[in-house]
Amino acid sequence: MPQRLVFLEKTTPAWFTAEPKSAPDALSGVARPADTVWSQDGLALILRLDGNRIAVSEPVPVTRLPGRCAERHIQMDRTFCLGLDALGAGSIDEARIWWAHLEQWLQLQSLADETGLWPDAHALDHGHAGEWQRAAQRLADELGFGEEYRRAHAGLPS
Repeated sequence: MPQRLVFLEKTTPAWFTAEPKSAPDALSGVARPADTVWSQDGLALILRLDGNRIAVSEPVPVTRLPGRCAERHIQMDRTFCLGLDALGAGSIDEARIWWAHLEQWLQLQSLADETGLWPDAHALDHGHAGEWQRAAQRLADELGFGEEYRRAHAGLPS
C-alpha cells in the first residue's frame, strides 16, 4: 500500500470504518460522520492515490451521491473535490488534517442533500478561477469590503 494511504489508515477517525484490504492500492470503508444523512446507514467510500492527491469516490458511482455535479464539488471523474488546498496526506499530521477536510466535505454534502443547495460560504469557483476568487476575497477583506464582495459574488443584493 502506498505510504500516503498507510498514513490515512493509521489515522482513521472514529466515524470511518475501514474494510479489510480489498486492493493493495486503495483504502475502502464506510463513513458515518455525525449529524449527516449517513450517520446511521453510512456512505461507502474508496480512497486511492492519484499523483500527489488522494482521490475519494463512491466504490459504485451514483449510489448515494450525484455522478458529476460542479455545484456539489463532484468532478467529472466522479471523485470528490476537497478544495484547492487539499493535502496529499504525506505525513501523519497531514493525514489527520485530510480526514478533517473529508468530514467537513461530507457534512456539506449532507446539507446539500437535504436543502438542494451547497452553502455559499463554503464554495470557491472551480479550477484556476478559485485561485483568483480567493485572491480577490483577500484583497476585498484588506480594503474593508470583504462582506460586500462575498454578497456580490454570490449574486445577493448588497
